[in-house]
Amino acid sequence: MGETRRHAVMAKAGAVVQAWWNAWAMSAAQVLADGGADVVPDGVCRQVESRGVAFCVDGDLVGSLTGLAASQGGELAAHLERSALLDLARRMTGVETLDDASLGAIEAVPDTLADPRWGGCALVLGIGGLRLRLWLDRRAAAHWAPASAPRVAALVPRIEAIAPASAQLRASLDLGEISLDELQGLAPGDVIATLAPLSRPLDITVAGVDRPLFQGLLGERGGRRALRLASTEHLESAP
Repeated sequence: MGETRRHAVMAKAGAVVQAWWNAWAMSAAQVLADGGADVVPDGVCRQVESRGVAFCVDGDLVGSLTGLAASQGGELAAHLERSALLDLARRMTGVETLDDASLGAIEAVPDTLADPRWGGCALVLGIGGLRLRLWLDRRAAAHWAPASAPRVAALVPRIEAIAPASAQLRASLDLGEISLDELQGLAPGDVIATLAPLSRPLDITVAGVDRPLFQGLLGERGGRRALRLASTEHLESAP
């Protein structure tokens, strides 16, 4: 993710957290961008199921919101903490129907959220004596700050006929989409991955045919790349 979009995501996150704080806290506080985004947090974090969002609050949440020590609140303090965190998750995802079951505790942040090479974004915000760590996957970050550049296919197959009586076969691996500004940040060693499992067959195409001729699975034979056929249902009807 480029710095421009990162700042846009940070601004959106700050606005969401500020609105949440104003709704719950007894005293006002300003949201500030903090450092240490790559530091692995201590304790248990929470992930919003199927929404590409995880977060962790470092500090005494109840004490920061109410000015009271957590030990003084008992069950009421625990209920307040759960309710405040659930409201924060709803605000971050825009899904009002989230419940406690949708907000799971995790001990490690998934790679799709923690590793920026997957297109995610890690942020650290400071507010009211707390440090709030946020992780957004590529889709969640794009929802908060859409890419301004036009989107292009990450991998575009180029198919060419090499002779009238023969054809060059191409296996097309669909890696999804990526914005042009994100391509500028790629470097050797970065990984462009697809969520498709290895067991999903690849479409095999040739020039002039607008549908796959057959499907196959990539493999290796004799030190060379090989293709094991998985389906030939379209081959008989090909021109």
